[in-house]
Amino acid sequence: MSRISFFEKNKCDFSDSNVTATASQGAAYAIRALNRSNMNAWITTGSEDADNTTFTVTLADPRKVSKIFLLKHNFKNYVVEYHNGTTWAAFSPAISETNDTKDSSVFDVTEVEAHGFRITIYGTQIPDSEKFLYQFIATRPIGILGQQPKIANFVRSRNASVTRMISGKYSVRENVGNVQFDLDPAVWYDAGDLTIIEQLYRQYEGFLVWLCGGDESQFGQEREGYRIEDIYLMKCRNEIQPDWNQGLFGAGLKFKVQLAEVVD
Repeated sequence: MSRISFFEKNKCDFSDSNVTATASQGAAYAIRALNRSNMNAWITTGSEDADNTTFTVTLADPRKVSKIFLLKHNFKNYVVEYHNGTTWAAFSPAISETNDTKDSSVFDVTEVEAHGFRITIYGTQIPDSEKFLYQFIATRPIGILGQQPKIANFVRSRNASVTRMISGKYSVRENVGNVQFDLDPAVWYDAGDLTIIEQLYRQYEGFLVWLCGGDESQFGQEREGYRIEDIYLMKCRNEIQPDWNQGLFGAGLKFKVQLAEVVD
């Protein structure tokens, strides 16, 4: 079983105006792979495997990364590289796939300072398909929980505005909305977990929350919010109240961590 995992904000998040995304095909859609959404994607038009299509992200200044996510893609044969300030270089271990059958792929690499990233796609899972990628994330881990708290009050809100019309029918208007949920253990007893939680509350910038931790099969069904591709930029929306459980020192701390999806 994989545990709930936390990561720093995507180093090439679309909210950074100094980050650019380009592609040798479908360039107009390249930025969509950085906008945190599983609803739209970078996609090519008229592409063939022999085109050796590239998707490139350029950073204004170097960022430290050690984790790469390719979420919802159809790449079979591809290479992911980083720019070290002088040239394109391979990660260690190299990200060089020749028969990837997964629709979301995650890689741990030795930490580097990257000025940019490049994916070169040599083949798709169905030959000569249009290439697509919903989310590209380059980040560093904050931590993985050792205990498994209850995931409570999960809400996938569309912030709907409902108005009843003269006809008697309803007008329902929705926007992108947000995700929010609570992490509610009986008691926070693991010292490492408490260190992670305290760091989350100190964060001025949003952080990524991955509920499945890389293993969606641990849940009864693969439902939205608990899949490999579901990773959310969030912040703590409540104040930390670390009361000792039942007032007993050494018995662990009891409080909920309330998380909400944010814009930054």
